Amino acid sequence: MFKTLLSGYQGVVFDLDGTIIYSQHVWEEAIKKVVSPYLKTKPPFFSEMGLNLTDRLLDIRLNNDLLVNFDVEKVYYDINREFFKNFDDITIVPGFEEFADRLKLDGKKLALATSNDREIGMEILEKLDLTKYFDEMFFRQDVSKGKPAPDIYNLAVKALGFTNDRVLVFEDSPAGVHAANLAKLKVVIVYDIYKEYFRPGEFGSNNVLFIKDYEEAVATMDEDLEDYIDYNT
Repeated sequence: MFKTLLSGYQGVVFDLDGTIIYSQHVWEEAIKKVVSPYLKTKPPFFSEMGLNLTDRLLDIRLNNDLLVNFDVEKVYYDINREFFKNFDDITIVPGFEEFADRLKLDGKKLALATSNDREIGMEILEKLDLTKYFDEMFFRQDVSKGKPAPDIYNLAVKALGFTNDRVLVFEDSPAGVHAANLAKLKVVIVYDIYKEYFRPGEFGSNNVLFIKDYEEAVATMDEDLEDYIDYNT
């Protein structure tokens, strides 16, 4: 199946949190622990996934009843410290490394487009030995507007040097998918069945496929779509 799907693409762009690594639960717990003492209602209400941490904190401050106002910059760094205390709870999405190796072997160029701060994102990638897979990497500081604006995906496409119809995106959040769609890119949505917020209708219609992880992709890398359909009927 993936042989057919990938045949027309020369570049592949990946989001990080929730797409390459299972880290959302670590972020959520860090945010709750640090932010909850400032709120009348616990835990905090989050209105949208896929935003960078600064925007999420601004969103929390706007949409929750505050017991005490909080300084976003201070809370931002407190959350990051808490996040790295529990770094061992982060895992790589099954099959990603083998899938990325196969993409590189097939001559695809890979890019990362994450809402993480560069320093934090690089620390995550280096701890998990993931930087080796990417020809280009882009972080929050590289664009003036983060997801769901298309800026970071426009930047990634330009850096890869291909036209939009030759670049495929892997994303997991509605904000990230919307950003890629605005950049006129097709998206494979990586979903985790344990994500309570997962609702397929939120992602729009300009998407190629939903996958739980990359093991299915690896298993069907050498299969044409017709063979895959025949095999599974």
